Amino acid sequence: LAAHDTMALNPVERRMALLCDHWLAFRAQPAARLLLWQVPENALRLVECFVEVQKLDLPYASGDVFLLVKPPYQHGLQFARAIKDSLRGQFDASRDDLERQGLSADWDFDPAAMPDTPAGVAQALRSFGSRFHRQLGAMGHLVLVLLPPSVASLPAYLDWLGALLD
Repeated sequence: LAAHDTMALNPVERRMALLCDHWLAFRAQPAARLLLWQVPENALRLVECFVEVQKLDLPYASGDVFLLVKPPYQHGLQFARAIKDSLRGQFDASRDDLERQGLSADWDFDPAAMPDTPAGVAQALRSFGSRFHRQLGAMGHLVLVLLPPSVASLPAYLDWLGALLD
């Protein structure tokens, strides 16, 4: 956002604009596929707020579709299963809103039908993206935001993320 645009914003909105600027700078790098924001625990709510405001028509909204999931990372199978279940649950919870907006609210996705692996999560995201490609194309990128409240093993979690990117 231009500096003059942020002058009229309150302090929280300025933080949202700053996060949006960081996101847009990352998104502008075609080879970039993973953005890792490390924030102090007392700033996690701000990140969640940024994800939520992406659903609104505001100066600090990117136009992308952010899907926030927050399962703890204990082991890879549990984590993948929780992400797929969360995607299904979020879609089901927003079905009425989609229909009110004139968007298709049918997504034939059974989380149990895909493996509980990073590849299964990627397959679920591709399923969602391909089903709503036309709507997403007008809205921007599909962004999976992982915000685990705890991570049992950081090396295992990083390996899981690497497998998801593969």
